[in-house]
Amino acid sequence: RYSAIDTAKECPYLTTEHKAITCLGIEATESRYILTGVGRSVKIFDLNERRFRVRNKPQALASGPVATVQRAHRNVITGLQWYSHDTGMFFSSSNDGSVKIWDTNTLKEVYSFQLEKALACVAPFHGTGHSALATSGPSMDRIALCDTRTGASTHSLVGHSGGCNTLKWSPKSEYILASGGEDSTIRLWDIRKRGVLHSFDRNRNKISIRRQYSHIIRDTRVTRAHLFAVCSIGFTVDGQYLLSVDKNLETILWDMGDFTNCLVKYPTLTFKSCESNQIAISPNNSVISFSLGSHGVRIYELDTGEPVTRLLGNTRVLCSQFHPTLEELYTGDASGRVTVHTPNIRHMNPNDVLEENENEEDEWSE
Repeated sequence: RYSAIDTAKECPYLTTEHKAITCLGIEATESRYILTGVGRSVKIFDLNERRFRVRNKPQALASGPVATVQRAHRNVITGLQWYSHDTGMFFSSSNDGSVKIWDTNTLKEVYSFQLEKALACVAPFHGTGHSALATSGPSMDRIALCDTRTGASTHSLVGHSGGCNTLKWSPKSEYILASGGEDSTIRLWDIRKRGVLHSFDRNRNKISIRRQYSHIIRDTRVTRAHLFAVCSIGFTVDGQYLLSVDKNLETILWDMGDFTNCLVKYPTLTFKSCESNQIAISPNNSVISFSLGSHGVRIYELDTGEPVTRLLGNTRVLCSQFHPTLEELYTGDASGRVTVHTPNIRHMNPNDVLEENENEEDEWSE
């Protein structure tokens, strides 16, 4: 079904104030509310308002945002994320080095963390054992960990030699954190322990780990995941794989079972000026999307690297995210519009179309 995602003239969307949308965040608890970063402000939209169901097809939002936080930061917002257990709290970050925790009901700031240097990435996590917020940036030589329940800084993770560009928590463990840096490395951390848990090696694959080829790894002095700075990483929903992309747009899929390079050959993206480098992985782990600025969005199969589709708009695409439960891709662009890309029935598998019609009849018969 994701292979049928298309850009149509009547594609449903919501609009802001004609300011660039720099980040999106759809909560996974109800899959109802979406955070949008618009300049220095945060706007929250209710996605259910657009689902008046015209023959089971989503429509454009009938109203504006249900909540707005004006001037949430001094500079442009670079990251938004919901609290993992409910919609009562969300996180925002800015390139001014600030990270803030917000109460959704009151729209008041609960805690604020200020880093001494510009911020690039924030990764909040809330498990049974801890409630941590990981932060870092391209000019920082450490990853700072903070306790979101108290607002206190706990400790730092030191290992990257050139700053950190991206952070992600493992879906399989609340204590495992992955980071990608300016030094072309991807590091895995257990925040309960000192030092790096693992550093990924691009030369380590299913063939090289065999005994007769083990010298390939031993002879590698510097363990690097990429040839250029790592700019984005993402786990699959089940945590079995990690996807990474560098500033030269090389993409690598890693097996988290043995930390090997899966050697999936994704098409080479040779855009000289790429304004965005975000990746998004579909909830069923079947496809990935690349937000490529004025070059639109490219979607590929995760396990084979085969091209699926290309989405082109009229303005620069700056961010994208798959809906947690529906087969939809949301993209934010420089004109202040969030576009919802849905499967085009003309491009769908006949079996999927039959299933779609059956579901539609069931809904209308209730």
